[in-house]
Parts: sequence; structure tokens; C-alpha cells
Amino acid sequence: ERDRLIGYIQTDWDITDYLSLMARFSTDTYSELQEERKAIGSASGEFGVGTTAGRSDVTSGYSRLNKQFREDNFDLMLRYHKNLNEDFNLNALLGTNIRRSSLDQVFASTDGGLIVPDLYSLGNSVNQILAPEERLERIGVNGIYASASLGYRDYLFLDATIRRDQSSTLPEDNNAYFYPSVSGSFIFSNVVEA
Repeated sequence: ERDRLIGYIQTDWDITDYLSLMARFSTDTYSELQEERKAIGSASGEFGVGTTAGRSDVTSGYSRLNKQFREDNFDLMLRYHKNLNEDFNLNALLGTNIRRSSLDQVFASTDGGLIVPDLYSLGNSVNQILAPEERLERIGVNGIYASASLGYRDYLFLDATIRRDQSSTLPEDNNAYFYPSVSGSFIFSNVVEA
């Protein structure tokens, strides 16, 4: 069972004929419930909390995983597009992305099987249930990026990009990383006359 909500808002502003600004906010959130039911008399196998500790002989049980997730993104992008003269044109952009995500989940199960057949509840546990497995994550990434494409007569292009991300999951003294790239292209069909 999953409930999901996706939201999105964007605004664009033409500052001049060749300069524009875009701002965008988006969110993606969901809550989820996963249940597993193992009837009394089932073949033995791994089940529930503590399976990594070798609990592989469980013949009945009930487990539930409650999960809540959210990711928010904010983007701000400045775009430049202009013919510099009869031969050259330039497309460039400068932007930032701020991303925040969170995950909160709890996994609980019966221990030792079910007491009453066909009653799937955490309270219907032969033994006192083990402490739930809990997970809480908060991640933040701040990114800045830029790109430029210089074109010559619409057939020869030089492109360069760079991005720098700073992540909350990395050590403070080494929490940023770069993605640079440079490429060139030649469009043969734009040179040959029809």
C-alpha cells in the first residue's frame, strides 16, 4: 500500500532577448506500508526482524514495514543565447540545484511464530517481539553547474560543462566533487549543400 504525492512549480523570466532566468521547485513524497503474512504450518525459512542473525527456522509470523520518503529540489538557472557575429553563436548557462531528501522507516515482526492462526498482528507473537529495526536518513546536496557551447556557422561546436556537488553524507573536509567535460562536434550535413 503506497500513497504518493508529486508537486512541481516553475517560473521563467525573459530578462533580455538573449538572457533568461528559470526557477523551479519540485517535491516527491510517499508513505508506504508493506506487510508479510506467513500462515501457521508454512515451510520454515527466514522471516522478520533479526534474519541477518540466522533466524531461518520460522514457520509462521507477521511483519510490517512502515516507510516515509520525501525529496525536495530547488533549481535556479540563468541562460544566455546570442549570435556573437555572422559566424559564431554562444549558448551558456549557470545554475544551482539544492536537494534535500529524508527517509524514515520502521520494520517490526512477531517472534517465534503466531499464537492464534490467521490473526496477523504484532501482538499475536509467541515470544515478546524484538526491538524494531529503524532507519532514519537525512541527505542534503548543494550543486552548482555551468555549461557553454560555442558554435561556428552551425556545423562546428565546442562544448564544455562543469558541476560541483557538496554532499552532507561525506566527511566535512572532503565533501565536494567535480564533474568536468569538454567535447567537440562537427555536423557534416550542415556543410554539404543539397
